[in-house]
Amino acid sequence: MLNCTIPDGSFTANPDIAGPGVLAAFFFTAAITIIAVVFGYLTGSLDGDFLNDLDYVAIKGAKVLGNKLRRKSPDIEAPEPSPKSNQARKEAIQQFILALSDQQLVTGLALLVCGVLNQESVSVYENSVLLSLAWFSSTTHLATLDALRTHLKTHGVIKHIRVVGMVCVLTLLSYTFCINIIAMDKKSSTVPVQCLFSDTLGDLPGPTGPPDVIPILALLLVFAGYLVRILDLYSEYGPSSYLYATLEYILIHRRPGPNQEYSSLMAEHQAASLVRSLKTIGKFRTKIPKYSKLLEALYAYDASFLSSLQSIAFSFTYGICQVANYRVVLAPDLSAASNYMGFGQMMAVFLLLLPFLSAGETYYGIT
Repeated sequence: MLNCTIPDGSFTANPDIAGPGVLAAFFFTAAITIIAVVFGYLTGSLDGDFLNDLDYVAIKGAKVLGNKLRRKSPDIEAPEPSPKSNQARKEAIQQFILALSDQQLVTGLALLVCGVLNQESVSVYENSVLLSLAWFSSTTHLATLDALRTHLKTHGVIKHIRVVGMVCVLTLLSYTFCINIIAMDKKSSTVPVQCLFSDTLGDLPGPTGPPDVIPILALLLVFAGYLVRILDLYSEYGPSSYLYATLEYILIHRRPGPNQEYSSLMAEHQAASLVRSLKTIGKFRTKIPKYSKLLEALYAYDASFLSSLQSIAFSFTYGICQVANYRVVLAPDLSAASNYMGFGQMMAVFLLLLPFLSAGETYYGIT
């Protein structure tokens, strides 16, 4: 039965949502995921289909730095790895990132589904912690999609299943976010979420102003990230060319006369985009020669995998701050039972071993 009475005294949050084990598992998984992506990039272990010249310069610089550090440490002798060992390392890192990627997607989806299905028992405070963890999980999952682009494109059926999971996460994340907006500024964070839709809390003050714009921008960041990457998985020429070609294809088919092939339209838009970039650089070379090199560098950086590392770093730091804000700063007076380490939290911690086992099995299976 729904109980919308605001409890007196300290509040006991569900430790399987806001407990220290759950938070530690999320933070540790996100950290090793980011480290794995950066390590795979700097060691040249990622597929090179989406790397440009700037990426190869960064990879070469990382290798030179690594060699210098080895020479300064006489105890470290690094023999030249064999091609078979290099291939094993690449496969192991890819499987490691893939396992972490799927784990983040499934974990975020499970959190959101449980929160939506248990609105009569999940409090508004627990829902806000759940939302921050699901957002953190989604942005960590986004960080892996660029590194796994080639792998995901070549596995059609599994790709479709993963895309369905992404769409479900976006839908439930939007719903949970709206619940959080409705509950904003209400002095009822300890009552169940379902009470927000009843008349019991009608005497409490509602929002005193417009909602905070920062969480809205954070949600839009996830939406834009997933939209671009989902389009990229189904397009050979990139999301922008895919969008423009789709619009032109629809318009052309509404006109009388011969129709143009869809694939050729996408190729034309990709070529036109490249020509526009080259023309812009050419104009700068003619009018402002000293800025042409800078513009070329900006174009190269924008098209490189290196540029995605800044958004990964932002999402990781913002995710930690957001979880800490909801869990600690905005938390009501919590009882000691909220920090109890139960079975669910221990299970989440031990499940962190699975990606390491997957990577080890792949590496030693090849070598």
